[in-house]
Amino acid sequence: MLIGVKKLDKKMYTGLSLIFLGLTLAVSTTPLLPVAVSQIYQGGGQRKDVDQYPTYPLNKRISMDEAVKIAKGYLDYLGDPNIELDEITEFQCNFYVVYIEKDTGIGAFEMLIDPYTGGVHPEPGPNMMWNTKYGMHGGIVKIYTSTHLLISEEQAKRIAQRYLNRVMPESEAEDVHPFYGYYTVHITSKGEVQGMLSVNAYTGEVWYHSWHGKYIGKLELKSFEKM
Repeated sequence: MLIGVKKLDKKMYTGLSLIFLGLTLAVSTTPLLPVAVSQIYQGGGQRKDVDQYPTYPLNKRISMDEAVKIAKGYLDYLGDPNIELDEITEFQCNFYVVYIEKDTGIGAFEMLIDPYTGGVHPEPGPNMMWNTKYGMHGGIVKIYTSTHLLISEEQAKRIAQRYLNRVMPESEAEDVHPFYGYYTVHITSKGEVQGMLSVNAYTGEVWYHSWHGKYIGKLELKSFEKM
């Protein structure tokens, strides 16, 4: 925490404002206005905005097929040949979309699609604050500088399980997905997906994804190749 700073520079102010916006969009249960704006932060805090996606009636939930088209459209707009769509998970409050790097297989970033408007925005939390390559850190402060992860995938899973044992008994940590600076872990209970959490790859801090709501369904990479 900064103490005694009277004036934030413009870049930091903008970054903090966007964090607040992302968190507000994620926890809101009220359908957004039909303006589909996408933002993705790249190294150095840069972003790309998209506003040409089709909008949808506020009283009609979009389908998984429509979410796939939106996710593919966003990928096309980015124009990065090394980024590809990996999976889409449908929750009550949003569609969770994972993009990965083709050459490394490492998760690049996570996006959310509003299920009523089709609007796309970065997932809040670890995706924005812990992602050391594609996150917002360049717009505020680069916290982590080492490329060597202190916590392995298996260790992250154990940390996640200890957390679940304490706050969500009978839940299990499954499907650990590596990203730059953190891991995202799927939570299951009796074989059913219950949500997600992330583990910081440097500190072991756990961040529960409280913005998804009830799990509905999932579509993985092999399914995209047929659509």
